[in-house]
Amino acid sequence: MATMYKTPGVYIEEIPKFPPSIAPVETAIPAFIGYTEKAAEGKTDLTLKPVRITSLLEYESLFGTSSTERFRVDVDFNTASGTFQVDIVEKPNPPFILYHAVQAFYANGGGPCYIISVGSFLDGKADINSILNGLAVAKGVDEVTLLVSPEAVLLNNTQYGQWATAALKQCAELQDRFTILDVSDKYKTNSDITAFFRNSVPSGVDEAKYGAAYYPFIETVFSYRLRNTSGDNISFVRLYTENGAASAVPANVAAALTGSTNYAALVAAEDAYEVELSDFSIAEKAFNIATQINTIADTLAPVVLVEENIKLAIYDAVGMSNVDVTIQNAAAGALAAAVNTWLGTKTTELATATTNKANALTALTAAQTAMNTASDALLALNDYSFTQLSKVKDKNNALYNLILDKILSSGVVLPPSSLMAGIYASVDNSRGVWKAPANVSVASVIQPTIQVSSQFQSDLNVDTLAGKSVNAIRPFQGKGTLVWGARTLAGNDNEWRYVNVRRLFIFVEESVKKATEQFVFEPNDANTWVRVQAMIENFLNTLWRQGALQGVKPEHAFYVAVGLGKTMTALDILEGRMIVEIGMAAVRPAEFIILRFSHKLAES
Repeated sequence: MATMYKTPGVYIEEIPKFPPSIAPVETAIPAFIGYTEKAAEGKTDLTLKPVRITSLLEYESLFGTSSTERFRVDVDFNTASGTFQVDIVEKPNPPFILYHAVQAFYANGGGPCYIISVGSFLDGKADINSILNGLAVAKGVDEVTLLVSPEAVLLNNTQYGQWATAALKQCAELQDRFTILDVSDKYKTNSDITAFFRNSVPSGVDEAKYGAAYYPFIETVFSYRLRNTSGDNISFVRLYTENGAASAVPANVAAALTGSTNYAALVAAEDAYEVELSDFSIAEKAFNIATQINTIADTLAPVVLVEENIKLAIYDAVGMSNVDVTIQNAAAGALAAAVNTWLGTKTTELATATTNKANALTALTAAQTAMNTASDALLALNDYSFTQLSKVKDKNNALYNLILDKILSSGVVLPPSSLMAGIYASVDNSRGVWKAPANVSVASVIQPTIQVSSQFQSDLNVDTLAGKSVNAIRPFQGKGTLVWGARTLAGNDNEWRYVNVRRLFIFVEESVKKATEQFVFEPNDANTWVRVQAMIENFLNTLWRQGALQGVKPEHAFYVAVGLGKTMTALDILEGRMIVEIGMAAVRPAEFIILRFSHKLAES
């Protein structure tokens, strides 16, 4: 409506001439879902709360580092040369690897990301329901564009299928994110991958196009965190000699090492204590929640007459996933009884867990004391069997450093999803989301755990049965370890075969969607249509100039259509629909480069 001038004077009107612009959204903001050492900022619990970080240092301050692990090494003494040979006999297989995954993400060019802690190391092992709860939380974070759960692949095949299915369904529903999946290196053949991976993930193109799978696992340069038993970051490590000390083991020491104080007993005692500590942690957390629920219910009952409102207050306070189903389903008049019953149950569980924890600690202390006594006796004879690494340091510093170097150079083995998330971010920043994240070096790696041959990869890359392509990560002489595949799980689909095509469309769709929201409830007429069309065309023209779209002219690369008789009918306008049709000729990678040679007859 034109301004009505009534007072004499000079008036300034600024007339907009430029069309509105589209701000490109971020393309590589992963949500890492998994278990952390801690999850707290001061006294604020961060469990199941998405936290945006921009560095590994931020992660460490809020979520801690990695779990502590135990090694077993073999020490051989050569009496002729007087030297030791150290070999890793048993390498850790930790259930919690999120910290190392974030390390790998930043080492490969990652930037901002979200951490969703679903539990702590005291939970003992990863649980699919907790991971799915974390995935549900990620749904509410609009900035997230990638979904990654490195620990999910360590579960069984069925449970990993649950994760993959739920993540792909979320991507298909929201249409603004992409899932990076892992294929376990316990599968050694393509038929194994089909039986245990492909059969567990969705087959429909509408979902499969939103994910990509990578194989195999990668041995990285990162080091495991040794079990800290005495504050000096030194682990209990089994050392034994095959050609070692000539002195005979005293009878009393030999008896100790074959009884309840041997190394196996110590390991069993440590494992048992960790299980009981985990059970105690879970019971204590449940008891605390039950106490909170009881307090809330007792406080609100006198002033709130509707029990459903008390339930809603409980859900807001402690989270619905932490509330027992009997409380959620309590009928009218039965809420107080259900709350008290659950509190009683959790009180009993906590008492039992407390007792079991104390018993396990007693057994562990006894085993450690006996092992110390036995190993001290052996060390007096220059025998390094069944001892602690810290004691080796006191006895033989050179051997200690040899063992420590061997342990620390034994790299952490990781599923490839976190490394790929970093590579996605790096390629997006340097080249653009339209560049396929392939033929790119993987940083901070020693080697893949499995050497994938060209023949093996041919079956991974082109799956004739279901089209579920699996991208290989392979070492090449003189080039290092490269990502050697760029297909989505919809590997046989002509439209959505390539990762970069799918992610380019996600990028454009989300950017245009957010920019177009300003036109909601604007007049649905030619003036608005022209502004919208010009805005989108300017955006796509910029992408074309950057190399995201094919064609020697802009009209060859894209089109934008909007208007009555073009994309809308009179009924569409009457019902308030403004329909904009956008077409793009996305660049596709040269996956197969064929060089044809032939003999040419001499002409002179």
